[in-house]
Amino acid sequence: IASRIKQAISSSVAGLTSSDSFSTLASIGILTDNKGQLEIREADFTKAFADNYSKVAGLFGTQTTTSNTNITLTTGSFAAQATAGKYTVDITVAPEKGTIQSTDNLVAADHTDGLSQFTLSVNGISSNSLTLTGNHSTLAELATEMQNVINSDSLLSASNTKVDVTIDVNNALVITSREFGSTSAIAFTATSTQFESRVGITTSTAGTVGKDVVGTINGEAAFGSSNVLLPSLTSAAYGLNFSVKENTTPGAYTATFTRGLAGDLALLTSTALADGGQIADKEELIGKQQKAITADQETLDRKMTAYQQRLSRQYIAMERIVASLNNTKSQLDGLIDRLPFTYSK
Repeated sequence: IASRIKQAISSSVAGLTSSDSFSTLASIGILTDNKGQLEIREADFTKAFADNYSKVAGLFGTQTTTSNTNITLTTGSFAAQATAGKYTVDITVAPEKGTIQSTDNLVAADHTDGLSQFTLSVNGISSNSLTLTGNHSTLAELATEMQNVINSDSLLSASNTKVDVTIDVNNALVITSREFGSTSAIAFTATSTQFESRVGITTSTAGTVGKDVVGTINGEAAFGSSNVLLPSLTSAAYGLNFSVKENTTPGAYTATFTRGLAGDLALLTSTALADGGQIADKEELIGKQQKAITADQETLDRKMTAYQQRLSRQYIAMERIVASLNNTKSQLDGLIDRLPFTYSK
């Protein structure tokens, strides 16, 4: 672990290359001396911060950049698994929102009679029966009331389903869902005669269904959900999210992701401490060795106890033999003197 930390400090930050102005600590005046300690060259350090603050910040912290403002790179929940570096994002289909529009050449009308009634479905969510009540002098006023009436509906608001209503160059009313993707769609399910004549929309008016973004990341097919392009689970980019704006021109774009030195060190330590990491593996190995030592100690204790018991039994048996011999010796004392014809004066 120590060697990997030293390598991270002395080499280019992952995702940056030697062609980048500030890719190492040395490039901003932070060096390693002959004792292995960091030293700061104040002049170089101060100048780097004063002249290139954002680039220096990118050296230490997470940084995401793209070659076009229509593409936005963000980190997801599994960003720790993503490999820092540059990615090629090839957009083949830009995301779209579901829309529906009225006939052209609408004229502002009076809806105060309360007969301009309608019901619609937005992104698969059905509304209550809605009514226009304003006396409009301009089509812009019609668009404003239409948007307010739809977005204030309790059934649509419960799922945070919203629309935007505008007037196009042909004086047609255009209603657009605020969601991207293949589930983004608008349809009118009920319309009164007055609504149809004043607004130019009927239940037969066909809308345009939205589209999910389609593309690849580094040549691998990505999963498009709404306006977000997600890398495959096995991709080096897994953990990164690529958001694409509508009307983005199909083509190849680049995106760069770096964690910075602080992020690299944090990832290194968290990986080492995580389950399956170096420290966890060492702890598991030590635990197994401790169990083996404990088992060996228990086996040795059993053998020692058995050996002690065997020596005790042998000692007791020997004591009994010695006692028996002593008893026999006392019985033999004077035996010779008591034998016939052995008496001496």
